[in-house]
Amino acid sequence: MRDGELRQQSRDHTEVRALLEAGSISAEDAEKWPRKNVITRAIGVSETPQCDLVAGELQLGDVFLICSDGLNEHLHDEEIAAILANATPQDACVKLVEDTRARGARDNVTVIAIRCSAPPPPAADDMLIDDVLDPRVGT
Repeated sequence: MRDGELRQQSRDHTEVRALLEAGSISAEDAEKWPRKNVITRAIGVSETPQCDLVAGELQLGDVFLICSDGLNEHLHDEEIAAILANATPQDACVKLVEDTRARGARDNVTVIAIRCSAPPPPAADDMLIDDVLDPRVGT
């Protein structure tokens, strides 16, 4: 999420997504598709996982949401964005899972939220010392 707007960075690896992309079904059909939770890619199925890589530039305040499709089945993007914008990442995760469960959670729901923030200032004992004696040189 950037500036309050969710932007999907990866694509779903599901049977219904493949059918949508192939033009075999409509978006309306996808909503009611009986096998919409059938996945086509998963970790642990093969020795080497197939991973999508996404590149870009981070900005302070960016929030990354990693979630299972069980979340999107019950919450709309606007609701998810509002929760992410108004809570710490931990509190947002708790609220997203609670809201999903309250709406019937027919599927499992997994949520991880990460906010990009400025690094903390170094502690006094972490400061670099400019005048370091070289042990190879006599004093």
